[in-house]
Amino acid sequence: MDNRLLIGAAGLLTLAAAPAMPACDSFAGAFCIDAGTADRGLVITRTARIEFETRDDMLRLRIEDRQSDAHTILDLPFANQTLAGSSDDRSGSPPDR
Repeated sequence: MDNRLLIGAAGLLTLAAAPAMPACDSFAGAFCIDAGTADRGLVITRTARIEFETRDDMLRLRIEDRQSDAHTILDLPFANQTLAGSSDDRSGSPPDR
């Protein structure tokens, strides 16, 4: 899959997670919009289709490379969520937040 798609997905993640209006100045010559409180969204470019959906415990990105027909789904847990299987912390201290 083209690295531009992954960079675009990372940018979308940043936009979806930003609590305030993103600094669109840093995206000179590129598309930039604040999704606000939207739980889901879609960005269609010349070569990709990128969907995002926020859930209680994670952000899901679905990326479709329209040139190669490759599909990628990224499930990104929120920082304050414990992953199943990582709950066996024997240190006795609470997890870092």
